[in-house]
This record gives sequence, C-alpha cells and structure tokens, in this order.
Amino acid sequence: LVVRAGVPVIAWLPGLSAPDAKDLAAAGVQVLSAPATQTDIAAQASVLVTTGGLGMVSFALAAGLPMAVLPVDLEKHLTARAVAELGCGTILPQGTDSAALSRAILAAAHSAPLRATALAKAEDFRGRSTNPAETIAREAAALL
Repeated sequence: LVVRAGVPVIAWLPGLSAPDAKDLAAAGVQVLSAPATQTDIAAQASVLVTTGGLGMVSFALAAGLPMAVLPVDLEKHLTARAVAELGCGTILPQGTDSAALSRAILAAAHSAPLRATALAKAEDFRGRSTNPAETIAREAAALL
C-alpha cells in the first residue's frame, strides 16, 4: 500500500527468500542485497522504518529522520516509546494489519510536525554525542 501511494520503498531484509524478494520487487519495492549506507539512507529517506535497535534509532535521531518503529522485544519497545515521547516517531504495534501499518508509515512520512521535531532534535542529539575512541583514550589516559 505504501508503494501504491507513490512512496518509494527501499528495503534490506536479511534472510528473505529469493521468491519473496522477487514478489516484493514485482510490487515495486527496491530490495537491497546488502545494507544501505547511512549516508544513502539520510539522503533518500522521508521516514525510517525500524524495529527500534539503538544503533538505527541513534542514526535517525542524528540525521533528523522521523521514525516508524515496530518494536520486537522489550528493549526495543522502550526505545520506541522514548522516540514517540520525543516527538520524533510513531510506534507500530506488533500484530497490526498491513493496511493500518501502511497508513501509519505514510502518516509518519508525510507529517510536517514529525519531520520538524526530528530535525530540531537532531542538532541537540549530535551535540551530546561523543566519539567513543576519544572517550576511551581520555579515560585510559586518566588511569596512567
């Protein structure tokens, strides 16, 4: 339904069978054989659909991308709740039918307030992020 609404869909789905990949491609989904780079995602995406892993959520927050989060476990549900409370995304509950998921993804992709909040939070998020190598070097030097 998202593709039929004119929204390009690009997906990397590890473990997807060849017949399923072919079916998705026939429906208009660009199925990647390897993960897209974060640079490509940031340049092309209007919304990031994710299970709520901390790495992808952190990337989306830093890039100012609104999110549609489909959490698959408790940790990811807590992350999804934090994303929603920040105003940077929406939670897609498991078990929701495909039509409702499509509507929620489209709403997130076209929500000007969600986009504006994600962009506003991005600068703050990037400002609080540190380089892990620098942090480790600083802590190690303090031990000497």
